[in-house]
Amino acid sequence: MSMSLIPEVKSIDFDDLEKGYLRAYPQNYFSPYGSTEEMRTTLLEVNKQKTSCKLKEDPSLEFLLEAHLNQKTQVWEIFQYNLRTRRQKNLHPIAYLKPQCKGTWALWSSSCEHCDNNYHFNCTDSATQQEMREQLMLIESNVQDLSDSIMYTLNIIVPSVDEENKKKTWCPRKYPHANDYNSDNFLIKDFEKRKSPRAAVEEDSLSLTTVSPQWDEGLQSFCIDFGGRIQRNSKRNFQIQRSDDAQSNVLCQFGKKDQGLYILDYKSPLSLIQALGVALVSLQWE
Repeated sequence: MSMSLIPEVKSIDFDDLEKGYLRAYPQNYFSPYGSTEEMRTTLLEVNKQKTSCKLKEDPSLEFLLEAHLNQKTQVWEIFQYNLRTRRQKNLHPIAYLKPQCKGTWALWSSSCEHCDNNYHFNCTDSATQQEMREQLMLIESNVQDLSDSIMYTLNIIVPSVDEENKKKTWCPRKYPHANDYNSDNFLIKDFEKRKSPRAAVEEDSLSLTTVSPQWDEGLQSFCIDFGGRIQRNSKRNFQIQRSDDAQSNVLCQFGKKDQGLYILDYKSPLSLIQALGVALVSLQWE
């Protein structure tokens, strides 16, 4: 693998914390939420074309993140700045949501926790992917037929977390026998069938899926309980749980609150960036 020096990360300026442009240090966006019990509540404001959105704290409405769809490449670019207050041309995204193939997306960080802490070289060998280094999530979207409608479902793979709630790092340098793990052609189905010597990759991963709706006799429809957090019906209303969780412990929920406004709640093992990545995939649903 060829190596190149880590480029200057122009999107990160810690002095901006004192100026009020940044809400938190960049690494805080990538760390799993501190609680495994209570969800962090946020709101996502989405434009009419569903090509731009802003994530804010709920209920304080403090700015958290901003995302824009590059309509030429169909890649979502995620920024830690409110671009209305920071109009510099050299601001780089801190993360990207990139389509892999039909119905599958990968969430990338423009930095790599493993390499940036241990090496002086970055971990990508592609000039076209030098901004996409550490993979944070893989998302597969499908359509399920219900008796009276259709439902979009998600299968998700994220890095697992250790006992100290620290996520594992998906970096090609850590998996020399699994370089295709970070390739554009990677599919979740391939991952699930994968055997040794790539078994170590599976040990560092956690599988998530959408919560199945339950039939409500009174409403004569399939329903999901959002605990009063949503006020509108939408094909984008969903909850996420571990694939092996028979108790349906909700780790993330996304739903329509009003026109152009969605709730996005999450807890560990998900980070703020990962929760936003899941929400952005739903904005692609027709």
